[in-house]
Amino acid sequence: SILSGILLSYITDSKLLLPRYMCLCDKWNKLTNWSNSQFITDNISHTTDTSVTYLESNITDIYGSRKWNTESISELKQLVDIIIQFKSNKILYLPFDQPPGLLLKLLNMPLLRKDLRSVFNINKLIPSYLNSYICVHIRRGDVTPQKNNHLYVHNQFYIDLIDFLLNYTNSNISIAICTQGPIDWISDNFLANGNLNPRLKIFTTKYLMLNDTDIRDFDIMRSSQLIIGANSSFSYLAFLLGNSLSFVDINRHNDSIDRYSLGHQLESAISINPDHHSTSFSNELFKPIIPLLNNLFIN
Repeated sequence: SILSGILLSYITDSKLLLPRYMCLCDKWNKLTNWSNSQFITDNISHTTDTSVTYLESNITDIYGSRKWNTESISELKQLVDIIIQFKSNKILYLPFDQPPGLLLKLLNMPLLRKDLRSVFNINKLIPSYLNSYICVHIRRGDVTPQKNNHLYVHNQFYIDLIDFLLNYTNSNISIAICTQGPIDWISDNFLANGNLNPRLKIFTTKYLMLNDTDIRDFDIMRSSQLIIGANSSFSYLAFLLGNSLSFVDINRHNDSIDRYSLGHQLESAISINPDHHSTSFSNELFKPIIPLLNNLFIN
């Protein structure tokens, strides 16, 4: 939603008034510096008309919301045309949780990526023991065998992937794992003398919901040398707004709308498509990652 506001501000020569009262925004405000963005303001000029104009679409979706369909170029143009017709010093309000849609393409512009990276220059939540590391994002929470099953990737795939990474990379390379829910299925497979392999660093919450750990995980992902993502806009944006050099997309179908919406930076990412019906995954499947590992950690 904040990205929608920033990107719309850019193309309409306006400013996003940072909505500090929203819970999620308030949490992120403590760890980011929104004032670093030239498209955000937290001040209302004394000359501003403080009445609010609501900009809702004429179309109501099945949930009763009147968000703009910014995946439609015609509806996006209609929204932009409405915004730019207003005079200066006017407050406009869009529906909460307004998705960026086609606006995400703008993140390929160096100006906007640099602007947003300056906002997300956090690095306050990364443990000191994480230096040179790979981050694996395992999407659970809203993705289980029973829920959003089309996005679910088998646990065994990740066990085999982690085993491959541990064996192929040097002992000084850590593997950071960001996920939600129980982690026994990971840790039980990588025990040595009863202790978790010291190269594995697992970050999770036992609750299958967003909380303060989502901020920590975003920072861990965006600061890693390599992100192995999970068909999720969370890890895609961590790559685009972070310092990671490479991205690998774990996607059963290689059809991520979000990834292709974000343009050529992610369109060219390596994609690994595990067979949902398989319970064993050989190193052959992971071969496309080897050149990245050689380049980042060995050469």
